[in-house]
Amino acid sequence: MFSLGSQAVIMRYGSSYNLFQNCYIHNTGNNNPMYADGIDIGIPHTDITTRLNHIADNNVIEGCVFRNIATEPIRIREYTSGNEIVSNVFYADGINGKNDVDNFIVIFGNDNYIHNNVAYRNSNKYVSSAFKVNKLFKDSGDGNKFENNVLFMDRPYGQINPEKRMFIVDGVDAQFSVKNNKVDYGNGLLDADSKEFYNSELVTFLE
Repeated sequence: MFSLGSQAVIMRYGSSYNLFQNCYIHNTGNNNPMYADGIDIGIPHTDITTRLNHIADNNVIEGCVFRNIATEPIRIREYTSGNEIVSNVFYADGINGKNDVDNFIVIFGNDNYIHNNVAYRNSNKYVSSAFKVNKLFKDSGDGNKFENNVLFMDRPYGQINPEKRMFIVDGVDAQFSVKNNKVDYGNGLLDADSKEFYNSELVTFLE
């Protein structure tokens, strides 16, 4: 259980093959709302001297609850791969929009598996997509998979930008795959099995 001034959990510098299970992470960013991730995996590219000194791969975050997190509940950094985010529950209460945060999970790395999670936007005006893939480098940001997630987004379009759709994955220029995700825009769950739910021309729909 965490209630902290800034971030809660940071996995860096060889922090691989860790398991975070059945945790309750909440009330981050009380002193520094700009840096208040629930779990931060990897390090920023500005701190990387060699790829060997920042590896934080193949971690599992399972069965956790994230509530009142001031920035992203989970951030997966560039050149970080193989992490699994499974069966967690996210609440948007507390997300403050600072540092361009507008989602539950942001991914900069490769080949991470996001599945069987549930997220509630709870009318937070700053949240405009459930997940985001940010491709900062040509060799980082691809191959992530989103499967069996259920997203309660309240409405089909954003509040701050009313013309922007509430995408399940906002992933411009990133290659990712999806399967069996569902979204509720206020009128019941929909099967998110077409491109209108994903902001990318590079999305692959798995059978």
